[in-house]
Amino acid sequence: PSDLSQQVFEGDADSDNGASASEEAPERRLPVTHQVEMRAHHKTVTCLALDAKGCRLVTGGSDHKLCFWDFAGMTRELRPFRELEQPLGAVQIRSIDFSPRAAKLIVAGANPQPMILDRDGRKLTSLMRGDMYIHDMRHTKGHVGAATCAKWNPVDLQSVCTAAADGTVRLWDGEVAVGRGD
Repeated sequence: PSDLSQQVFEGDADSDNGASASEEAPERRLPVTHQVEMRAHHKTVTCLALDAKGCRLVTGGSDHKLCFWDFAGMTRELRPFRELEQPLGAVQIRSIDFSPRAAKLIVAGANPQPMILDRDGRKLTSLMRGDMYIHDMRHTKGHVGAATCAKWNPVDLQSVCTAAADGTVRLWDGEVAVGRGD
């Protein structure tokens, strides 16, 4: 149905046990009939991020692509407003996260250099790459293995944390990285 008031929910009132709804604990009501298929990737979607207001969605996948969706400006075709082919090179996108104020996002993939983008997908910077010939990871300034996850700090709004297959977790100052502008 086109009217959202006609949604069918799991666990709705037609129960056979005869007890009134006020006597039972409230059930969780999940919509099961309304869904939208947004197709843009041609391989597995591996990660997604929704901004804090719920207006913008970014998806990444095994096809090395990022898709930017804007719910307020979306047409009936349900297409992304921007697609970035291989923003990190020919590697799988593994993690995406919006900054707490949704002005920036961090993208990590199967390479050692996560990237910071603005909310429209324009590259601001890439984080430093570590020196793979240094065995003690404390003495290199970036990851040497494939990044596996990247998240913004919800309290310190400029800090970002990344993890990688090299066994390290690194904390970055996002403002310093963007100011450096590699």
